[in-house]
Amino acid sequence: GRERVYASAGIWAGKYAGSGALIAANEIGAIGFYLPSDKAILVMFGLLRHKDDLRKSYIELMKRKLPDCVFTRAWFSYKKTIESKLQNKYSGFRFGNLEIGIRDDLRIKLEPRLNELKLIYETLDTG
Repeated sequence: GRERVYASAGIWAGKYAGSGALIAANEIGAIGFYLPSDKAILVMFGLLRHKDDLRKSYIELMKRKLPDCVFTRAWFSYKKTIESKLQNKYSGFRFGNLEIGIRDDLRIKLEPRLNELKLIYETLDTG
């Protein structure tokens, strides 16, 4: 379930976020695996960050270059922290156990495509 939701989000972002898009994620396994190479991933937590960024908070990294989308686990405090520290920069949506933040200047382009997440999820073969 959860990994399939994340994989679907990676495919969705790969299809609809523009070339060179930056996707922030707290769990990058399935998202990063399915995200095409023309997109970059901002690792919110963990050792896959650049050495110079290991001690920086994910908010500091997000402020440096606002990601196009933010994928975080639902029901965690990330959404409230992002809303508090990056006021009015993202609109939040839910897909399964995933919170999807879309940068507000991209909302008009990406929000109508959110309904395709369900189709990607239903047809995804992760086997």
